[in-house]
Amino acid sequence: MQTFVDEIDRRTRKSYLTGRVGFDTIFTTNANFGPEDRNAVFLGVPVTLTGANVTDQTDVGFGLVGRVSHIYDLSTANGDVWRIDLAFSAVRYADTPSGATDVAVVRTGPRLSLDDDRFGPKIGPYVEVSHVRFAKAPLQTTIGGGFELTNTIDQSMSLFSDLRIAWKDNHTNTGAVDLNGDVIDQDGLNVWANVGANYFYDEHFTLRGFVLAEFTGAESDQEQSHEFGLGGLVTYRYDSGLAMASRDWLLSGGFRGVYRRFDEESVFEPTRKCEDLDLRVHIGHTAYLQDDLSLTARMEYFMRESYVRNFDLDSFTAKVGIRYSF
Repeated sequence: MQTFVDEIDRRTRKSYLTGRVGFDTIFTTNANFGPEDRNAVFLGVPVTLTGANVTDQTDVGFGLVGRVSHIYDLSTANGDVWRIDLAFSAVRYADTPSGATDVAVVRTGPRLSLDDDRFGPKIGPYVEVSHVRFAKAPLQTTIGGGFELTNTIDQSMSLFSDLRIAWKDNHTNTGAVDLNGDVIDQDGLNVWANVGANYFYDEHFTLRGFVLAEFTGAESDQEQSHEFGLGGLVTYRYDSGLAMASRDWLLSGGFRGVYRRFDEESVFEPTRKCEDLDLRVHIGHTAYLQDDLSLTARMEYFMRESYVRNFDLDSFTAKVGIRYSF
């Protein structure tokens, strides 16, 4: 009963903070997203990569993750709010500094009803800024905006979509040139769209499916790409039987596949068709010890088949962590 009282109190406040933060221990077979071996091709000529940490590195490390939202009630009858969302993650490895990754995303905007139904169709226009660091150096910053659309069809079905347009500023400058001798510039427009549905089969099973499309522009044609993908997620909630657990535990599994096509010939292997294929599958489990505290476990396999043999890679990653919700 206290759980419902606390939720009612939270929802009747004018504004409040909510979120989830966590800590993970990590094992991975490819901490630096490196290829399997040192054999590579450049301009059709076989070469051997030199230096440390250029191939896949097995390592252990830790990660910090979180998402914090400030919700401000706009005092309308259909529950319109203004949201400010902050999502972040950071990963460090014991022996592979080149695998260090930091990501931060800030999104803000209203969430508005499109009719008089509190649980009907809603639109969420927003502005967003993100920043990514890799190997302890700035990688890219994006700034843009878009809108989310959601609609609850009935008790068993809901729809969602997201369209974002942003400018991407790539901070790395390798000095590489394309086949015409021009310096490769990766700055450019980014357009991303995602459409999907949730199906609530019963009180235990939920299914989610989605399709996505993305255009990554760049001032150098060679760096422009088009992506098309699809994915799915199934979750199963069950009673753990533990008296201390006030919520059902959660078992999940999912996949995501992406096909990527580049606009121009490759400077690495001009004779090969410029396309990549990414596949990611995972299983996970969340054990809720209390409403605000849970233990998590996740195993994930990622594979990339690239038109550039240098960039073919795969990895297996296992994480065990703790989450605190508020």
